Amino acid sequence: MKTIKLTNEAYDRLALSVWEAIESGAYDQEVYDEVVMHDNKVTVVVLNPHKDKMMTRTVTIGTLVRAYLSLDESNATHCGGNHILYEPDACSGDTLLQQALFGEIIYG
Repeated sequence: MKTIKLTNEAYDRLALSVWEAIESGAYDQEVYDEVVMHDNKVTVVVLNPHKDKMMTRTVTIGTLVRAYLSLDESNATHCGGNHILYEPDACSGDTLLQQALFGEIIYG
């Protein structure tokens, strides 16, 4: 991934948009057992893609922003071709979380 320099103001706006996407996300009950937002972090109980059991992970807002930038750079879309933040919907948060947690989109 190429290095992108953001001003503090631009980073804060992007972080807010990413946070709002996570907050308004719809999470598949078979994949996510719990999504808890706290202190600029998200703690997730999610199905481990390599084992048939749940695991707990915490990601920071910085990790979520990097996940977004990675998805944006690769022109990734979700839910029928929507852009993650320019055309957000209920699965924006899911797409961002999967990229932050696993480094790829695993669960559709």
